[in-house]
Amino acid sequence: MRIVVAGAGLARRRLIAELAASRYDVIAIDLNWEFCELVSSKLGVVAICGNATDTPCLRKQRLAERDVVALMRQSADNLAFLLLTKRAGVTSIIDVADLFVDQLLMEIEHSQIDQLPTFASGRGIIVSLKVPQTSRAAGKTIREIAADRRFPQE
Repeated sequence: MRIVVAGAGLARRRLIAELAASRYDVIAIDLNWEFCELVSSKLGVVAICGNATDTPCLRKQRLAERDVVALMRQSADNLAFLLLTKRAGVTSIIDVADLFVDQLLMEIEHSQIDQLPTFASGRGIIVSLKVPQTSRAAGKTIREIAADRRFPQE
């Protein structure tokens, strides 16, 4: 898989490190020269010091040949980057900040639920939770729970 990561801040560097360790072909783009140097020297990936919302910068990276694009922190930058990469033919976009926020909210709001990583390009997730013995759902299969008329149809 050939991946472009727009932004090389702390969270993105961890993502870049994991991807590089898994032998993915990664390019990082960031405005901060020091971040680019760090990514290049420490993680061994190509790091472009430039603006990921700048069309000439993106054209040089031949984005249409890349499979996945990870996004930056600022919403306006994400929107501009998304529009430019869609025009370049990229079809698979991952917003790392949203993934982190979703996971954090799950941990805060539903601490009794453990969510494992997604699969099938984010279309599926595995969750684990403990159902109290006093619950109406205790001892029932998912099919039995879903068949209950009180179960939300949506």
